[in-house]
Amino acid sequence: MNLLLVNLNTVVAVLCLLMALHLFFQKTSCQLAIRLLATCFLVLGLHALLLSFNLIYGANALSAALQPTMPALFGPLAYLMFQRTFQTSIPLKPLNLLHLIPANLIFLLMLSEQGKFFADFVILLSLLGYALLLSHSSWRRKSTLQAVSEKAVNANQEFEKTIYLWLLVFTAYCWLVLIGDVLIILEIGAGKPSSQSIALLLTVVFKLLIIGYTTFLALQKSPLFDWVYNSVSRSDKKAVAPEKIKVFQAIINDFERLIKEPPIYTKELISLNTMADRLGVTARLLSNAINHQYGESYTKCMNRLRVNFAAKLLVEEPNRPITSVMFDSGFQTKSSFNKEFKALKELSPSEYREKQMSKLK
Repeated sequence: MNLLLVNLNTVVAVLCLLMALHLFFQKTSCQLAIRLLATCFLVLGLHALLLSFNLIYGANALSAALQPTMPALFGPLAYLMFQRTFQTSIPLKPLNLLHLIPANLIFLLMLSEQGKFFADFVILLSLLGYALLLSHSSWRRKSTLQAVSEKAVNANQEFEKTIYLWLLVFTAYCWLVLIGDVLIILEIGAGKPSSQSIALLLTVVFKLLIIGYTTFLALQKSPLFDWVYNSVSRSDKKAVAPEKIKVFQAIINDFERLIKEPPIYTKELISLNTMADRLGVTARLLSNAINHQYGESYTKCMNRLRVNFAAKLLVEEPNRPITSVMFDSGFQTKSSFNKEFKALKELSPSEYREKQMSKLK
């Protein structure tokens, strides 16, 4: 089992470090939040590396102290990341450094034999504290989202929903890691070496599944990562130079004239580069103009147009098969159509049609 743990941790470490490196080079309006997210992945990667090192070579004083310190850093980093994401106008303050106290205390306690007993309690208390903080943040965000009218759906609300999903994932992760650590401590306290810990193996497998799936979503440029690549807040719009806003508006005017005809986005499925060529601008400039105007990427903008066109067909032609509506709206697969439609309308195509038909009766 020792070799299996080492191999699994090595894979986790590589994936986490690659994600961290990728995120550190992103330039978006949520710059500090993205840096904190990258640091979360960096901490997870370093923890996996330290665990592999200690399993292979045996723990020395420094590596034994650093290994439990890394998870204690994850909670504060995640909490500060979401605080910064939801409140972009509020900068981090020196007082926020107090969140690092548990990790520093754990490191110091692990350097002495007497302190190791107390370190376990500090680790669990730290994990519990930040799991509760993230849970409280999740509850507050859910209440905020529910208070918004269904008719008020816009790019900013879509951004809020996406961040809320990330918050739920991080909250669940913290609780599961806490449960895993409790089980690991109980197993080791019963005399079982860490290399034979079933709880440790299950925790590592869980981390590998989560990190692996997150990496897959990043490579697929999932809508869940739109806030990482394309997020633009209202405050950022104000910061754009007036001359550039005029350029953006001219591009958007031409763009909106072009997309008045549905075949542009339902039949041709033109790429960003092709659309930019038609408008006589660079792809980057068009992307920035759309991002500034609509608060979304070019791909998401085109999908929104297709979904709205599909919604119109569903109501105007109630007997038409949904598959036919899907193809005529520019979608090639049922899964993609259902996912994009539900993300915008909060209902599946069939549910949307049924709801709209009931209103007409």
